Amino acid sequence: MKILIRGAGDLATGIAAELWERGYQILMTDVAIPLTVRREVAFSRAVYEEHAVVEGMEAVLAGNFEEAERIMATRKIAVMVDEKAECIHEFQPDVVVDLSLIHI
Repeated sequence: MKILIRGAGDLATGIAAELWERGYQILMTDVAIPLTVRREVAFSRAVYEEHAVVEGMEAVLAGNFEEAERIMATRKIAVMVDEKAECIHEFQPDVVVDLSLIHI
């Protein structure tokens, strides 16, 4: 099952981790300057650092959807800067979870 999560802050990371552990393919989107309070436990850190590891799970920043697909194929979580989650058209997720703080 493919899941798109809007937002990659600490709450979204907790949800992503739970779903990833169950074997789902996860693509997260966030804004160019994430408003994350607890960065050490958030995959949004990947926006700044290109990858983030939380409790042994790795999220990697993707510059486009093709990169995101390659990242997810390696059993990692893909993070894209995509404020309006326009990747939904290419990804065609089974589920969308909106945990973004800002709605544009």
